[in-house]
Amino acid sequence: MANLSQSQIDQLYLVMVICGGISFAFSFIVLLAHIFLRKSQRRFNDPVLWLSFCCLMMPVFTLKIGNWGTEWCVGEAAGNQFFNVASFLWVTCIAHQLYQVLCCDLPIVSNKYLPAYHLLCWGIPLITVALLLFFGHFETETEDVGWCWIESGPWRFTLFYIPMFILMLINCVAYVFIIWTVYGKYKRALDVQGRGPESQNFAKQTIVWGLKASLYPVVFLGVRTGSTINRIYEIFGSNPNFGLKVIHVLCSGLQGFFYALVYIYNERVLARLRRSCEPAAHGFESDYSYPYASSNYSEESEFDDSFPNEGQDQYELRT
Repeated sequence: MANLSQSQIDQLYLVMVICGGISFAFSFIVLLAHIFLRKSQRRFNDPVLWLSFCCLMMPVFTLKIGNWGTEWCVGEAAGNQFFNVASFLWVTCIAHQLYQVLCCDLPIVSNKYLPAYHLLCWGIPLITVALLLFFGHFETETEDVGWCWIESGPWRFTLFYIPMFILMLINCVAYVFIIWTVYGKYKRALDVQGRGPESQNFAKQTIVWGLKASLYPVVFLGVRTGSTINRIYEIFGSNPNFGLKVIHVLCSGLQGFFYALVYIYNERVLARLRRSCEPAAHGFESDYSYPYASSNYSEESEFDDSFPNEGQDQYELRT
């Protein structure tokens, strides 16, 4: 960091604060929308909710509160480690849930894996934080523009980057399986039902569902690739690169914002919010269901790009 000018340091910190503020605000909006507009049986059993909570907390631990003293720095480092690793795990749980829904016919409202999700997503980060505290490998003073985190060296690589790379690989594999399954449904919709407009519309909806379903893993891979490039450069380069620092700060700071955009797009938040204000006038039940696993799909629905109900006689498919 010594080769960065004070002006560059100030610019990076400003970008970090702005990006973190944007992510915090959008993650908070997602939490409110999810809690108050969801069906009661799915309000708190959705990994997206807990991913948004992690994204809400992460910017809090990038505000250089470690400058207030050693204890504050250790606390900031622990918060960074805990919520970042937890976010990786919750994204992976989303991928697992999507895989179970598409490939194993698990109902989207099922709570079957929820206890395991919570155990893994909170337990693993807690174990890593406990190990780092016990062996004293959290930083005790912050860099000029950075935040307190794990000391450079094998502990950072072992307890952060190795889990991250493993989870990135798992998400890639899940993404491939999801796309492959969706493609199979697309082919069957055309082959079994013919090439008529109704069948092609069903196939189109299936493809749209598959693309939407994969957006969370795509964001995870994108933002982590951007920040990892800078970390790899720092390992092998003797001097910091300002451009890579900017990319790192943007990717890390805006991940909550990108996840929120995926949520708003997938859930059609604005349209559903508008409709929920006048349910009696439109005969519309104000609920939130995955657009890619809707259990109340109908051809008259305003939201007709939802995943088609496989129970419909006209378009019945089996995986």
